[in-house]
Amino acid sequence: MSAITIKKSDDASPEGKLLRGVHKDDSVYTLLVTNNSDHPTIGNQVVDYLPANLEFLGCGTTENSAGNEYAGSGPLGAGRTPTDNCRPPAAVETVANPTALLSGVFTKVTWTVPTLQPDDTYTIRYVAAIPLQDNTMVFPGGSPSPASGGQGANLDNNTGASTRQSGDGQTVTNSASVTGTYTGPTPGDPTGAGGTPVSDSDTHTVTAKDVRVLKSVQSAGSAPSKQDAFAIGGVATYSLQVDTSEYTSAQNIELTDHLGNGVCPIVTTAQWATLVQDNPSLAGVGGCVDDNQGPTIDAGPPISYSSVTFDANTGVFTMTFSPIADLADQSSVHITYPARMLAQYPGGSLVNTETSAGDSFGNTVSLAATTTPIGNSPETGPLAVTDTSSAELVSSAPAIKKLIEPLPVLPATNYSCAGTGFVDPTNPSLPSARTTFALGDLVCFELRVSFAAGTFTRDASVTDFLPQGTTFVAATIGPDNTVPTNQIALDTSAASSGTVTWALGRTSGNALVLDPGQTFVARVAVRITDPANPGAVDIAGNLMKLRQQNSAGQVISLRDQVNFAIAPGHSPVAHQGCRLDQRPAQPGEPGEHRSPADQTG
Repeated sequence: MSAITIKKSDDASPEGKLLRGVHKDDSVYTLLVTNNSDHPTIGNQVVDYLPANLEFLGCGTTENSAGNEYAGSGPLGAGRTPTDNCRPPAAVETVANPTALLSGVFTKVTWTVPTLQPDDTYTIRYVAAIPLQDNTMVFPGGSPSPASGGQGANLDNNTGASTRQSGDGQTVTNSASVTGTYTGPTPGDPTGAGGTPVSDSDTHTVTAKDVRVLKSVQSAGSAPSKQDAFAIGGVATYSLQVDTSEYTSAQNIELTDHLGNGVCPIVTTAQWATLVQDNPSLAGVGGCVDDNQGPTIDAGPPISYSSVTFDANTGVFTMTFSPIADLADQSSVHITYPARMLAQYPGGSLVNTETSAGDSFGNTVSLAATTTPIGNSPETGPLAVTDTSSAELVSSAPAIKKLIEPLPVLPATNYSCAGTGFVDPTNPSLPSARTTFALGDLVCFELRVSFAAGTFTRDASVTDFLPQGTTFVAATIGPDNTVPTNQIALDTSAASSGTVTWALGRTSGNALVLDPGQTFVARVAVRITDPANPGAVDIAGNLMKLRQQNSAGQVISLRDQVNFAIAPGHSPVAHQGCRLDQRPAQPGEPGEHRSPADQTG
């Protein structure tokens, strides 16, 4: 790892898609330099190489071109500006083949960075955008000097190849680096007196777009996002946003959406009847029909499904929307449609099995359109363009907790695994005396698992790893447990080796399945059989592990542990209190009568 690092990003390319346009679709780029935690780094410099199809616009307020990019475009310098940290560069220079890894024409932008103290960061922001045409090495009126900055925000040399989107569009990759001298000790400079050269680099890639589609979903969240929660029976609302650039309009926009197995579109009665006629296996799938729901669009003519099909081999529904006839340049349109989250997979290899915790449900949309250049543009003729986007639903995860029944604050004779005082002794922190046990003591633990509320759970098992220095006494189902007792199978055959395990769920095909939202609670009693050495206290841990699988057979594991202390062993008559029950606990016995004073030593 370098003593200094750099990271690069921009703020106007969701999914890595940046619309073309130096006047209306500019983006703020950020370079974040971070110094190490130990010593200063001096003599720092940042160099950023912007490719020919990306125009450096500085702080967004400058125009160095001799004329407009196209008739009626207006000058540069009237777009976005960074809100902070826009730092004037030391030099802006157009270069060819600047490094062994970078071939072609680039705009080289250089900044001088002050000395960075330990943990310092230094942020540089600037504006850049994709022009109509690539930069070249030739400025018709002569090249401005690098120190003047005049080669940036200057379209006079933009006479190269067109940046127009054809198909999926061009990639736009720029590379930034930071160099400096580390003043701390290194193997080559043990005292740090001479300093050690250090560097780091980062690249950032976007795709130049004239038409892009962005997909999101909302089921439980407060706003559409790339990912939201899957919940059986609920409705997920998918959103499609189609944008056009400054330089082209779009015609005949065709959107085709693929809903992953486990989710169905909500369609009309007639559309569902056709699907069932073609795929009789869908007859038992419910919740996919509503004549009052369907796709909507926020501008232009209404939109609908021109076709809906189902592939039984994959469980995927495919919906084709009625085409959007025309979308003007620099415009956006939003489409939404509902889908039902299903309890069982309607097709594929998982057909008729439960949608389960750990499963994910992808959704992909593809776009095809034809673009037309704006008036006065040097670009001509129609071009076919494409794009894709995706969003997903994910099932919620289980949560586990391991608790202990601490000793009472005051001496008492009713320590019992049937009590209600199980706690995490670290939250809030308990005095160590309340979790310090001695030879012969019973110790009670509680295991809690809250399973996913929105999906079934498949092949769940809970294992308790008994603490060293103890012997298993009993295990019982605890209060608040909601898993039916006939779906709980306790295996104590390995207790002598240190583990007890519960298999949970009802049989469904080849799996054990728990219904959504179940809570499993068990209590385990052990007896201290191996005290600490005289003058010492042993710290012991009781670990629980949850293991379950998703529908693809991938294992999901969670662990939690509660610690306690074992005091040195000695005779009960030497204790401050009295042990009221020295007999071994009987199988299934919930606890014992005892005194917390027995724990002193």
